[in-house]
Amino acid sequence: MCSQRAELNSGTSDQPQRLSGFLSPVGSMRSGPGDKPTPSQRTTAKNTPEPAKKRVRDATRDLSGGRCLIENVHEDSGVQYAHCLARATSDNILTSLEFSWGMRYGTLNIDTRQNIFKLGCTLHFLFDQGQWILLPDTKIIERYYEAASASKGADRVDPETRRAAFPDIHEGPYSYRLLARSPMRRVPIHREEPPEQPRDYVLADDFTFLPFPLYNGQKFKSHIHPKFVICNAGQKLDGHGLSDFLTIYPFDSVDLNKVFNIFRAWTTYVTGTEAIIDFQQSGDPDDPGGAQSQSSSQQTKMRRVFNRKRPAPSRGGGSPTPQQGKKQKQGGQDSSSWMLDEKTLCELDTKSSGHVGGGPGKGERIALWADQVAGLAGREDGDPAWVVA
Repeated sequence: MCSQRAELNSGTSDQPQRLSGFLSPVGSMRSGPGDKPTPSQRTTAKNTPEPAKKRVRDATRDLSGGRCLIENVHEDSGVQYAHCLARATSDNILTSLEFSWGMRYGTLNIDTRQNIFKLGCTLHFLFDQGQWILLPDTKIIERYYEAASASKGADRVDPETRRAAFPDIHEGPYSYRLLARSPMRRVPIHREEPPEQPRDYVLADDFTFLPFPLYNGQKFKSHIHPKFVICNAGQKLDGHGLSDFLTIYPFDSVDLNKVFNIFRAWTTYVTGTEAIIDFQQSGDPDDPGGAQSQSSSQQTKMRRVFNRKRPAPSRGGGSPTPQQGKKQKQGGQDSSSWMLDEKTLCELDTKSSGHVGGGPGKGERIALWADQVAGLAGREDGDPAWVVA
């Protein structure tokens, strides 16, 4: 899914710093009985892997049966896999969500089944473009809002309280309602209601028209987790999005404002605090542990994941120590020194003896070039940057 990458503002003050960018699903709730767990590591793959698709199919077998969540059309109608929290979500946002959700550092996997659902290709495109959102039930929004509000002090965000207060909700399947921006008034939504007796074709009477903006008050039951849905909706409400939705849905103003503020609380990152530093330094992406881990003892096959840990901030407020450069070249020379011995130059001359023009061979040309460079780049002590033996 396309998404604008978000960046963390630099600085070490205790003032909250906002993470912005376009989100889409992130998932990590405890697995239910019989569920196949999601690998508890971040993934760098560009396309939804087949194991993740299988987990979504298994999770929706008794709900939509692999059909589009909104239109309920068969997967033969171009149904695709959509993410709530985008796969292009930045590392900074993932880290902030891991912290706020009580997870271990580096364990939030966007390809969890709780972050992926199925949509028809048109609705998928419009969903990624921010033209419509899903909202959880009010009671679930209220639980997250109370926890997020409890983490706010008089003049700052208390990261430790926010992390400890995060509610562990696993009461699926969940019910959602659809809210859309004004351009969606030109997009017809027809929901298929398959007949009791299955058949391999559809008729006009199988569809019900859902008109903008209330869509007949239709509720959509899904396995996707509310925290991912809130992330997606909260990001779309950022900027002018909130006012756009409030204009069309004034009666949903309380829930919309709460979702927006929950998202802001989850993605507020306080730099330079002991809690954040300890979180980054103690986390191990290779360890599936953590209160909100996405895995259980039964691991699925690992996908491509980050094979390097990002450097954690130092307690002194300075930048992490850069990695050492490449190993020094032979002969104890600096890494910028190149050694071309006489034998190598002769071999180059021999291999390039058939060149056109009858001029100097490749080895001789390299030697001439090296002499010129050495003359230009020579140091004050007479030691050139490039050495030709």
